[in-house]
Amino acid sequence: MKKFPVLLGAAMACLALCGCGRPAATPVLPTPPAQSTPSPQAGGPTPTDPLAARGTPAQTLYDALAQGAPDDALMLIINQPTGEQLSAAARLETWLEGDDANRVLLVPRYGDARAQLWEMQSHTDGTFTRKTMIWDYDFAAKDGAQAIHTAIFRPQSAPLYKLYLKTAQAEGEFLFACNGGDNTGRCEYVLCGDIDDMQPFPFGP
Repeated sequence: MKKFPVLLGAAMACLALCGCGRPAATPVLPTPPAQSTPSPQAGGPTPTDPLAARGTPAQTLYDALAQGAPDDALMLIINQPTGEQLSAAARLETWLEGDDANRVLLVPRYGDARAQLWEMQSHTDGTFTRKTMIWDYDFAAKDGAQAIHTAIFRPQSAPLYKLYLKTAQAEGEFLFACNGGDNTGRCEYVLCGDIDDMQPFPFGP
């Protein structure tokens, strides 16, 4: 009976030497890597031009149809446009009302263009004043078209209509005068700087 305490004591000593009986250490979990927010892609264009924010400093339709245009052109005017030229526009505004003899395709160079067509009053001294606005179109509108297909009459007498154009870059105007020839496919341009200095510009602020 005396051997039992001795054996129990030896067993306890053995457990102490092996580390058994100690409370288990709390496991340390690995820290997950921090999730970084991806930064905007570097190297993108920095908008310096007011049109760059729209992504359309120049219309692709204008670039396709106005090859060889003057550097200061703000709008391409194609007289009696062909079906191929019309189909090049992904978004086309059409106002014809049955007048096929004076069709024009109006293609602005810049996507923020705003155009107004005015009926003019001619005077004996050869000058013109604005009489009635026929239409006002903002190409930069949410559903704005790339071009306008319409008819603008060119009488053999004094011109009746003038187109005014305004962009972030410049302003211009074009008087639809009769040239007495076949206009089919002929290109004309609204040029910047051709502003009627005798009257305030028709566009509001």
